[in-house]
This record gives sequence, structure tokens and C-alpha cells, in this order.
Amino acid sequence: MSRWERPATRMSGRHDPTPERARSFQQRVIAADVAAQRPTDQRATIARVLGLLAAELHRRRAGLQCQHSALWQVMHCYGITEDDVRRAAR
Repeated sequence: MSRWERPATRMSGRHDPTPERARSFQQRVIAADVAAQRPTDQRATIARVLGLLAAELHRRRAGLQCQHSALWQVMHCYGITEDDVRRAAR
């Protein structure tokens, strides 16, 4: 029996990551992406992310969003804290 004729086995962890491994991968990719940008592009990216997070905070306060987004969970990769988001949301 060739490998193509065998029944499919359960997918390996490489294809089906746990939430923790997925978040870790996302954080590494974001950090590498930001580090590869020119300083002016880094500032523009961080400003856009901060704007998105401030809008999310407004939605959460208005009761329109219940859970934190994936971006909220990895905001520290951009050097942003919750206090920064609160200040931007004012």
C-alpha cells in the first residue's frame, strides 16, 4: 500500500497549532516585521495600531465588543501599553 492509499492520520501540531503556539508565532512575526521597517515606517505602523486599539476600546466601552482582539493581545510587540491606548482613546 502506497502512502497515498493509506487513510489520513490526525494532523500534526505543525499544521494545527495550540493557541499558545499560534500567539507565540504571531508575536515573533510581528516583532521581526517591525524591526525590519525603517524608523519612519515603524512610527506610522505603531500609530495605525494605536488607532485601531483606541477604536476597539471605544467599542468595548460602548458594549459593542465583548472580547479583546488578537491585536490587543499582542500590542506589547509594538511597544504599546494599555495606558497608551487609554490616552489615545480620550
